[in-house]
Amino acid sequence: EETKPQSAPNAPIGVQTPQTPASIKHAAFSVEDALTLQRQNTEAPAGRATISKNRNSRLPEKKPEETPEPIMVVSEFMKIRIQKNELGKDEVSEIWTEGNITVNQFNEEQDQPRHITGNQLHIQNNGSNDQILHVIGNPAKINAQGSQIEGEHIYLYRLANRAEVQGKGLLLLPVRGGQKAAGGLLSGAEGISNENSLASPLATDSDSQDNLLEIHWDQEMIFDGLTANFFGKVRTNLGDNRLRCQEMEVVLSDRVSFTEKNPSEQKPDVHFITCRDGVEVESNEYLDNRLIGIRRASFWQMNVDQQTGNAEARGPGWLVLWRRENPEKNDSQTKVSQANLPQKTESDSWNYTRIDFNGKMAGNVSQRSTTFDDRVQITYGGVKRPLDTIDRDKLPPGAGSMRSNSLKLIQHDIEGQKKKSISMLAKGNAEVEGNTLIKSKQTPTSQEFSASADTISFDESKDQYMLRSFGNRKATLRRFSHSGQNPQRVVSQQIDFSPSHDQVTLHGVTELQGLP
Repeated sequence: EETKPQSAPNAPIGVQTPQTPASIKHAAFSVEDALTLQRQNTEAPAGRATISKNRNSRLPEKKPEETPEPIMVVSEFMKIRIQKNELGKDEVSEIWTEGNITVNQFNEEQDQPRHITGNQLHIQNNGSNDQILHVIGNPAKINAQGSQIEGEHIYLYRLANRAEVQGKGLLLLPVRGGQKAAGGLLSGAEGISNENSLASPLATDSDSQDNLLEIHWDQEMIFDGLTANFFGKVRTNLGDNRLRCQEMEVVLSDRVSFTEKNPSEQKPDVHFITCRDGVEVESNEYLDNRLIGIRRASFWQMNVDQQTGNAEARGPGWLVLWRRENPEKNDSQTKVSQANLPQKTESDSWNYTRIDFNGKMAGNVSQRSTTFDDRVQITYGGVKRPLDTIDRDKLPPGAGSMRSNSLKLIQHDIEGQKKKSISMLAKGNAEVEGNTLIKSKQTPTSQEFSASADTISFDESKDQYMLRSFGNRKATLRRFSHSGQNPQRVVSQQIDFSPSHDQVTLHGVTELQGLP
């Protein structure tokens, strides 16, 4: 069973009387193979010790091409424990260092060596690649091939290929994938919010580029090269996406080795990510440096599979989307009729959607669909600016709200346009209410309405609701006039309703009230 090594503050060096700064010379220690003890004693320069790394080895010396890369340790103070191995040769078994320490492992096939910096270092050497390093700093850092680990206490177990950080820290890791991958990774809602990147050539180019995965935490990190676990106020950034939670697990597509030479072109994909406890998501989308979409979300737990595109979240939770109505133009004119949206001005060009749910959210990036379960409520309409909201209890003209046991949202292409339209399907005790502008009249007037049915579907491109009930149950539609007249009530097996055109089509009529 592995145990953490005794840290440098408790090592014998810590009880020594410090030397005066004027007499300090940097001590350098190098671990190299295939060097004889005679050469170590006669050729090593002052202040430098060069000692064989292969402890407890009964095997012949390795061929030059198999020789492990040398490790150089430099610090202001250094204490080295040397003991004889089974062959009677001197072997470094333990190192304590203090003061501006640096460690480099050189690799001829890479531009830069593995690099470690900190204030204190403790190394336990058990031979070959079996070393345990404890680096202390403010912060201590380990750099290798573009990746970086930072923390006050870093433990590196080379044989087990595991790194641990106690306390707050930072991981920087180059990964493959662009904006589309980042959006799917952090939101799981790209199917209903990312209107352009799936169809834009820019999205294809950016998706082939490399990104730098940045993860911060406050308590602990454990990383075995393939799976990384983070604890305590975890924060991550990837492109324009930000994610916060209390616990996070990230699984890579390829293992990163702390001992072997990783190919310089090797950059793993983020294969799977799980976040738990207080998950918060923020994501922005741009087209030609112009903001066209904003996502905000909060869940209890979130799982995203980058290879399949599947994303799942556990509630209670909510998801808020702001979509620029016409992302390709500066004005807000559009050829597509928007349901329950007011007549737009130049400043009134954003669509707002908020979804609250208590069960599960499941979606797929490639299929561009998302399903919500258990006491679902969606509020939608037009707003003047991004981050503006709609009060579901005081719906303004052009806004609506729907409640049901489950809700499915699907994004559809519009022929000849990059703009997308959305359809909704609410099932189980479905209810909808809204405040719409009737465009078919000479003078547009607002009209409030409410409806209930077993299922309610809505097609944004046609501005049409379909209310359906089954068996002996009936769908009901009520329309309210601001003139104070009694509400108009319709009861039928199926009702097709276009609010902005004030058109109603009935199938299996049971009751009509208040209609002219």
